[in-house]
Amino acid sequence: MSLIRCPECSNEISDKAKICPNCGKKINKTNNKNIIVIIILIALTILGYSYFKKQELKELLLKDWERVERISTDNYYTLKLDFSETKILYKFDSIYSWLDSTLMTYDYKIINSRKIKINDQIYEIEFNEEKTMMTITPSLTDSSTSKSWFNFD
Repeated sequence: MSLIRCPECSNEISDKAKICPNCGKKINKTNNKNIIVIIILIALTILGYSYFKKQELKELLLKDWERVERISTDNYYTLKLDFSETKILYKFDSIYSWLDSTLMTYDYKIINSRKIKINDQIYEIEFNEEKTMMTITPSLTDSSTSKSWFNFD
């Protein structure tokens, strides 16, 4: 048995007491174990949700993302973002395979369900409803504010 203070009169009373013998105040006992369990469950739920949302973003990123650009009336080339678990390959593909090349390689990390981090820069990722268009803000491949990439699968 330990002593606690009455919340009303501050008199020391037994932790088993239901009513303060000094002032008659009913002593509400909160079970700290229940509160701790509830807090842990809430934390686990938030962590689990965050983990699954990050996994969802990862699955979407691992698709083939590309842009078709026009050089002239009849000439086109394709720019591709090829995501792996930790890297992004920025590729140039043309009708001439000898011109195909990797322009840049980035190491990335998924921060949350809508953001990735590359070299201390945070990029926001948004998808259209069908998940066939991905917009990266700021643009990863040039100086524009954002760039859209498409999945044609």
